[in-house]
Amino acid sequence: MGFTERTVRKLPLNYDVTWNYRADGLGIGGSSPTIPQENDGGNNGNTSSMFEEVFTADGISATFTVTENDGILADSLDKIFVSRNGQYIGNEYISDLSPQDGEITLGFVPENGEEITLNWFAKPNTQQPIFQEIFTADGISAQFTVTKNNGELPSAYTQIFVYRNGLLLNNNYLTGLDAPNGQISLTFTPFSGERIAIVWFYRQENIEPYKQAFTADGLSATFTVTNNDGILSDYKDAILVMRNGQLIDNDYISSFNKASGEVILTFTPDNNEKIEIIWFVLI
Repeated sequence: MGFTERTVRKLPLNYDVTWNYRADGLGIGGSSPTIPQENDGGNNGNTSSMFEEVFTADGISATFTVTENDGILADSLDKIFVSRNGQYIGNEYISDLSPQDGEITLGFVPENGEEITLNWFAKPNTQQPIFQEIFTADGISAQFTVTKNNGELPSAYTQIFVYRNGLLLNNNYLTGLDAPNGQISLTFTPFSGERIAIVWFYRQENIEPYKQAFTADGLSATFTVTNNDGILSDYKDAILVMRNGQLIDNDYISSFNKASGEVILTFTPDNNEKIEIIWFVLI
C-alpha cells in the first residue's frame, strides 16, 4: 500500500506517551523484502547486511517480530530505523529491543491498518550453528519444511533432532530428507495439533555443549546456570529446555540473558519438577 503526502496522517498528541504494554509472543506478521547489496542476488546465502520488513498494525500490539536475517535484529537502536506510514520514528519512541528474539516494541500502539516499516543494519547471521523451528501438525501431512537458515537443513539425519510433543523421535522415524529445500518427513502422520520441533546442527565444528539440572520450587520461572562460568548461548535456538525429560520448545522461553546465565520460561513449573537446560556455545 502506497502513501502520499495527503494520506500520511500526523502523529497524535499522545504519540510520545510511554506505554507499559508488551504482548507475550504476539509479534505481528509482516512481509519481508530484503534490501540486497549490489549483485548479491538478494538474501540468498545471507550475504546482505541491510534488511527491511514491513508490518500492518492490528491496533492491539506494540511489539513487532522480524523474520529476516533468521529473525535477528541489530544490537543497537542506532542501527534500526522505524517508519510509521513512511514517517520516521526516533529512538525515543521505542520502549524495548530484543535483538536475538527479533522483537522491537514501540512506546505506543499504532492504529489498526497502519504501516510499520523496519530497516536495520546487522551482521549477516552466518555464525549461528544451531536452529530450531516449531510446527503444529495438521493431521494430513507427514512432511515439514523449515524456513530458518535460508530454508536449508544439513545433509545427514544424525545432525537433526525431531521432537513430537517434547519426545525425541530417533532416526528410524525420519525419512525423505531434502536438505537444500529444507524438507524432512516422518514415517507416520502426526495427529492434528501435535507439536513437532525440529532442531538441526548446521555447523558442527567448534561447538561445546553444556548441561545443568534444576529442581523447580513452584514459585519461579527463572533458572540461572553457573556452568561455563554462567555464560549461555548467543541464540535462543541453541538453548534446549527439558521438563521432566521432555523438550520444551523455545516458544516457551520468554527471554534469556547470555551474560547473566538467566533463562526465563513463559510459565512456572510445578514444585519438584526437573528442569534441565542444555545449551551449545561456539568455542
